[in-house]
Amino acid sequence: MISNVLIRLALQRIAERLCGPFPGTICVLVPSANTPRVYIASVPIKCRAVLQHYLAERIGVSIPRGNDPLILSAAEAIVAIELGEQMRRSDSRVEVAEAESGESSNRPVRPAVNA
Repeated sequence: MISNVLIRLALQRIAERLCGPFPGTICVLVPSANTPRVYIASVPIKCRAVLQHYLAERIGVSIPRGNDPLILSAAEAIVAIELGEQMRRSDSRVEVAEAESGESSNRPVRPAVNA
């Protein structure tokens, strides 16, 4: 099932992989009256062009003009979610490999939580 939360998380993960951490959030709206269903995403300007071009190359989305929001069809949204999930799994494998080897990347270290 596609949800605006899944799309937002996937786009955020892709954007952070491409641009690094950035302030702001990606907002995804689902106009209820549209058939077929579309998803409208507002992306912070710092990463907007990079994310839009990446998605255009990978899944063929149309690059919006100017400051228009990114519009994803249901099929495009599914592929974006899958891309975000692939990146999440890839990041998890890197973290496990680093932990096993004792090496560390330049990623910020999360503080330990005392139980």
